[in-house]
Amino acid sequence: MLPTCPEVLERRPPTDYADASYLNLTEDQLKKLERLQNLAIRFIFGLRKYDHVSEFRQKLKWLPIRRRRDLHVLSLLYCLLFNPKTPPYLKEKFNFVGTASELRSCRMLTLCMPFHKTKFY
Repeated sequence: MLPTCPEVLERRPPTDYADASYLNLTEDQLKKLERLQNLAIRFIFGLRKYDHVSEFRQKLKWLPIRRRRDLHVLSLLYCLLFNPKTPPYLKEKFNFVGTASELRSCRMLTLCMPFHKTKFY
């Protein structure tokens, strides 16, 4: 038996593909992605143009675009920092700020901002 459309899209929403790689989008581009997500939700549930999609987004267990991208970026960063299989050349690019008191109870992991000499950054 084939899965239904919501079951397939619940596993992989269409806007998830490589969303961690396009971080510096303009506000206009983010709004277009939000509209695309809303359009997909309307298509899945057969909603009209002006129907609200918030409750249907919750039924699909989708996060809004901005929160979903934040989640994926932070998840990628966590995997890079704490996965033992991460290649060393990637791990070396991230450094933590050293705290004055290195206590076990103090687990504040703050990343250092990288220093760049180019005008691009």
